[in-house]
Amino acid sequence: MKTDGFEVLKRAWLHVRRNRFLWPYAFFIALAGIGPQGFSLWAQSPIPRGMTGYSPIHQVGARITDFAHGNWVLWAVFIGLGIVVGLAVIAVGSFAQVAAIGGVAQIEAGGKGGFGEAFRWGRDHFRRYLVLLLAYVAVLALVAVPSVLFWWLLGSGDDGFFFPCAGGLILGLVFILVSILASIMMEISGRFLVLEDRGVLESARMAGTLIKDFHRDVLITWLYVAVVTIAGVFSMAILIAILGSPLSWIFTMANRHHNGFLIALSMLAFLIAWALAAALSAVFAITASAMWTILFAELQPDALLLQKGPGPKRTCITPLMSRSQHTGRAMKCALNRGGYPISLVAPATCRHLLPRRYYGIFLRGFSRPPGEVENPQGVRGLIRRPLRRHQIRYVLLKRCVVNCRNQDQLNSPRSRRCLNQAALR
Repeated sequence: MKTDGFEVLKRAWLHVRRNRFLWPYAFFIALAGIGPQGFSLWAQSPIPRGMTGYSPIHQVGARITDFAHGNWVLWAVFIGLGIVVGLAVIAVGSFAQVAAIGGVAQIEAGGKGGFGEAFRWGRDHFRRYLVLLLAYVAVLALVAVPSVLFWWLLGSGDDGFFFPCAGGLILGLVFILVSILASIMMEISGRFLVLEDRGVLESARMAGTLIKDFHRDVLITWLYVAVVTIAGVFSMAILIAILGSPLSWIFTMANRHHNGFLIALSMLAFLIAWALAAALSAVFAITASAMWTILFAELQPDALLLQKGPGPKRTCITPLMSRSQHTGRAMKCALNRGGYPISLVAPATCRHLLPRRYYGIFLRGFSRPPGEVENPQGVRGLIRRPLRRHQIRYVLLKRCVVNCRNQDQLNSPRSRRCLNQAALR
């Protein structure tokens, strides 16, 4: 499959521009730094570096430090509160990210979407997404440990010039590569978790398979997301340059004269600067998130359509309700009842999932636009190109339509019951 990265970028920007219900979620994604570009307003403050000591947040932190100086109980209380607040911010960001994924997916599936619908996506799935996000952070922390130990040991001895440079370069490259792979895994796993209602480990496993099969498309999308990230960094630098002079003047005057009016003005300027920075970074955060969702929708088109079906989401086998199993009408009936698209895809490589006694009637792989298949026995005339292993979708197996992606789904009670009934006929 060949994905046009620029087309994905245009569609993502179109969704963001037209669907305003995504904007509030974009703000919280940018605030918590949950977006795919890893941008965080807490790490890249809109306040100029030379003026951070004059900002209200920094002054409050300095007062707390002075108050708790020498008192370990107060330090423990403030550290505990900081951890709770940090987890709360991450949880809110996870909720917003899941809501944005669900909202964009509904738009891609042809629905109208809305703030309430996106909110329900976040409510139903953000807990598992939060676990996935914490696991991602833990992986990055483990990868960073060797670098920290290396520089700590390096500072305790004199090892010349070559060894520190070579070791730092190797560890830096390893950390960058692992960070890139982990971020891609995080994005794809999150879509499996939200849009296909998978577990955390199952989502990670399926994301690895999808990245392996579609590595070119995933890499192209990551490069375009990186371009969006770089554009966001440059935009923030321009914003800081514009706000630098007036903020510096206001903060300096308020710190020097301690006038009530100037202090209130500095607070107002601080809030305005953060509001502008949040609005700017939210645009890039939601655009990058939408790009990953659109890519997932192209690589896993049935993930969106399964959400529209009346049956259980985890059911991968649907019995045919008509005895005329060789007609396109029967296939259309079965696929519609299961909430699946009408086009059938059944490469022979999925035979390894099925015992030999279950082969039955097996249609070889073909691909065509959604629509009624009138003559399934003449399927060879519909072949466009050979299908790869990751394009397994549906198999007409005696009186069952199979849509299993792995052995676990095939072994579910509902799947086994359908297969056993088909084997007895």
